[in-house]
Amino acid sequence: MLLKEQYQEFLRAEKALLWDIHNGLLKAGAQETDVAHVQEAITRLDELFLLVVVGEFNSGKSAFINALIEENVLEVGPTPTTDMLNLLKYGEVRDTRILENLKVTRFPLELLKNVNIVDTPGTNSLAREHDELTMNFIPQADFVVFVMSADRPLTGSEREFLELISLKWKRKVLFLLNKIDTVAAADIPAIVAYLQREGANILGLAPIIFPVSVKLAFEGKKTRNAELLQKSRFPELERYLFDALNEKERVRLKLLNPLYTAQPICHSVAAELQEKLRVIAADLQRLQHLEKQLVYTQEELKENSARFILHVENILLDLRNRAYDFVEEFLQLGNIWNITSKDKIERQFNAKVVKDATEQIEEVLTKAAARTRSLDRRSLSGT
Repeated sequence: MLLKEQYQEFLRAEKALLWDIHNGLLKAGAQETDVAHVQEAITRLDELFLLVVVGEFNSGKSAFINALIEENVLEVGPTPTTDMLNLLKYGEVRDTRILENLKVTRFPLELLKNVNIVDTPGTNSLAREHDELTMNFIPQADFVVFVMSADRPLTGSEREFLELISLKWKRKVLFLLNKIDTVAAADIPAIVAYLQREGANILGLAPIIFPVSVKLAFEGKKTRNAELLQKSRFPELERYLFDALNEKERVRLKLLNPLYTAQPICHSVAAELQEKLRVIAADLQRLQHLEKQLVYTQEELKENSARFILHVENILLDLRNRAYDFVEEFLQLGNIWNITSKDKIERQFNAKVVKDATEQIEEVLTKAAARTRSLDRRSLSGT
């Protein structure tokens, strides 16, 4: 069991909340990656507290972990030596196994009973996949130790990385200012003050800073040289890690970090839904206007069609009356010889009865069609 019984109720409540958020994101049509991040955050609640060590290559990340466990477990050097994630877990016997891009090392360190430690590739590594490994693992961190070198504190890439950690993932960050043995002791306070000022601008709060010499710390521990160890300032950092990351603080961060993961996702999805609602409201208003316009157009079409039909009926009525007159006139006894001439009857019928009735009807239909098209265009444009 990860947490004591007194914390289990908080854990169950947070899981229920996160599952509600997860299901809400699914219903809202959120991106698959965002839904997956929330689901991963729920899964991580059942895992040990995760401390992730990041920084540029050659800043002393691996050396810091070696000094912490007092063994050369991780390879160190002036060039990028960490080409995969190194996961340190507790084990009674030291053991190392490699699983794809993850090297798992078990070590008998008391801290590792409650905390897993990850050493990442340098954030300024020449290999792009190394940067991706580090970036993809940060969201899983519960606490971040950011290692910087005293001879080049807060480089451009370090600033960008810190902004991601703070703004996107909102993780608690500890600044480890390494290699203080390479600069004048009188310059250290100025460097720390600079990091406090700039770190506060980036993170939004005063950063926790520990100036140390990892190299002197490791040498002091291996040779049992108390003076060298004290000069390294490493014991202060160790006390903080062991005291500040006590069970209560670990639980607090463990429960807060999934919420920090879900919060920006929820804000983003909420903003997208608000925009969709705005568009829908505008479309609904337009549809309602079109509906009113269609009703008006329908009534106008009825009126126009009645008028055009009446016009055609009048033309046909005149045609019928002329036809009656023609038949009455033509069937008189004096026209008996003309009845036998079909062509003559047809010519006289067209001249006296039909006349221009066809053209008149076509003209009326043309006007009716033009009027209908005009009303259709007006209805569709909403004017």
